[in-house]
Amino acid sequence: MGISTIGGFKNSLPYAAFVSPNGAATTIYGEIPTTDGIINTVAINDVGYAIIGGRENNFKHAYAALVSPSGIATRITGFTPDLGSIEASSLRNFFFDQVVPQNYGPGASYANALFTLSDQVLPNHHYPFFDLPDSCPCPDESKKSSCKDTAGLVLWASPFGTYAHNKAEQTFPSMTYWIGGMMVGFDYRGFPNTMIGIGTAYAFNRANFDENCGHANTHQEFLTLYGSWERKYLVLEGSIWGGLYQMENKRISLGTIDSKAHINGFLLSPHLGLSVPMNIKGDTIILSPFTQLDFVSNWQGKVRETGASGFNVRIGSHYTLMLRTELGLKFLEVLKYSWGNIILVQKGSYVNKKPFSTHPQHAYFAGGTSSFDVKLFPGELQNLGVVSLGSQFVPCSNKHFYGSINYQGEFGSKFQSHSLVFEIGKRF
Repeated sequence: MGISTIGGFKNSLPYAAFVSPNGAATTIYGEIPTTDGIINTVAINDVGYAIIGGRENNFKHAYAALVSPSGIATRITGFTPDLGSIEASSLRNFFFDQVVPQNYGPGASYANALFTLSDQVLPNHHYPFFDLPDSCPCPDESKKSSCKDTAGLVLWASPFGTYAHNKAEQTFPSMTYWIGGMMVGFDYRGFPNTMIGIGTAYAFNRANFDENCGHANTHQEFLTLYGSWERKYLVLEGSIWGGLYQMENKRISLGTIDSKAHINGFLLSPHLGLSVPMNIKGDTIILSPFTQLDFVSNWQGKVRETGASGFNVRIGSHYTLMLRTELGLKFLEVLKYSWGNIILVQKGSYVNKKPFSTHPQHAYFAGGTSSFDVKLFPGELQNLGVVSLGSQFVPCSNKHFYGSINYQGEFGSKFQSHSLVFEIGKRF
């Protein structure tokens, strides 16, 4: 872009400046030595940041710094000798490769909580968990309505937690995720063979980037409409999720340079599912082949980093899509007692997660005039094996609360997750 860097000394103190194409010099400030010394070597790259090096403390000690495009010098520590001098040519390639980011943020973690909610929490509210035929035997037929589930309304809450780890892929470092949250829902079962509901959920996602690259904290808030339609050998279910998120991202360069950003976004995710329940032994043992699809659309806002060093990235807003496809088999065993049912569930399935619109985005440093490419989302698809174990207690009387617990593990060559979902509810 025609910008150059000059260095030397002024009044016995180290001096450096950017020089524009028209010859105007802009003094570099920040962590510049304040004792006798000299800047005897400089280098600048195409992105617009520079390296300066020389001597300080009466020319006895080595000095080196990175200079952001806005002219802020940040001293390099841990890489330079205590005595001697620095030649920029010896550090140029190393630092130029380390400071310009190749990726940004926690990747596709925006969808992790949605998958837990849509594919592990809501399935508890579809056949055959409720409205099992003759689910509660009654010694007195005249009182059968009081001991069998005939509830038209269900109010429930479901706390959940997930641990996940993603190995390094493409330019992204390995990441570890800790997710916790809760959903509250309200079911209406007053229509024949039909359930509809409305719910709200909150999730907190902590993503730690390995290699001392930083972390991201994300708050997510969701609203959903969901429902299912049941026949003897067919269950159709679906939901539509919409929500906001607020991400606090901390990026660390060279182990010491911090840059922070607050990023807002919006998620929209329709979910569709189909299962074919088959009674193997009356209504006490059920096999249910199933398939389900999740389409998670993510509109991520602009990135505007802040930080004392001046190495603050600017990235525009971006849209991406994640398609999750699951195909598997559920095995359910219903244990019947005079006081209620215990339903044991095992699931095995195959999952494919395919991202779309993951092409690199143009980015630049604040104050810079040249851009570089950075990836916000990895583009590799994931093939996963899934196992799930759960149980649900459904009392015969509507006077009592029901409850459930469910574990699900997902395993692939580069990804694994472990989720635990609880639920407690009341029928009316």
